[in-house]
Amino acid sequence: MILLFKTANKRNSVPGRKFLWWILQQIAQVIFILYFRFRSTGKEKIDSTKGGLLLLNHQSFLDPLLAGVSLSRPVCYLARNSLFKIPILGWFLKNVYVIPIDRTAASSESMKKAISKIKEGHLVGIFPEGTRSSDGNLQRIKPGFIAIAKRSNVPVYPVAVSGSINAMPRNSLFIWPKKVMVVYGDPFTVEEVEHLCKKENKQEFINQVEDRLQKCLIQADNLINSR
Repeated sequence: MILLFKTANKRNSVPGRKFLWWILQQIAQVIFILYFRFRSTGKEKIDSTKGGLLLLNHQSFLDPLLAGVSLSRPVCYLARNSLFKIPILGWFLKNVYVIPIDRTAASSESMKKAISKIKEGHLVGIFPEGTRSSDGNLQRIKPGFIAIAKRSNVPVYPVAVSGSINAMPRNSLFIWPKKVMVVYGDPFTVEEVEHLCKKENKQEFINQVEDRLQKCLIQADNLINSR
């Protein structure tokens, strides 16, 4: 099975999943489905032939796992580099595509590393709200993602997670068995991104990201309430 998995990855035009990631993903899928009644929709909208930038709403610390567990490709997120020095944890983070950053130069370094990963063919996920929502509603979108989108020349994907704030509220030490839904929305094409990244169109880009994320979140909320 390992040989077949590695062979399949070599045939892909983009970086595939490491075997550790694949194993953990299979385990996580089962746990999420049983514990959260987890569902997702729209993952077929993500181009499997190139890198991409995922823009996610942020309800809880569970969001990075929830947004990536349904995909056939790993999603790279950012984490402070000091975590990579911890025995076992550091090895684990390296093998699940987490990008180390130095918080003393977080803004410029994280942007460069994210762009580099995208150009290598990876999916990179960021949270343009900047912090977790206190009530589950979408917060104001910050413009930092535009610099990454402009220099990456790849599609940008809005992704909404609903229900994770109930599963793991702020300051909670326990993960509750609440229903969770992820919706992958209509992407911004390379041509749209190029147009919206122009200086005079940047506010429009922010507005459109907010609009698409809001639509995804409403759809996710409705799907949770319907089951």
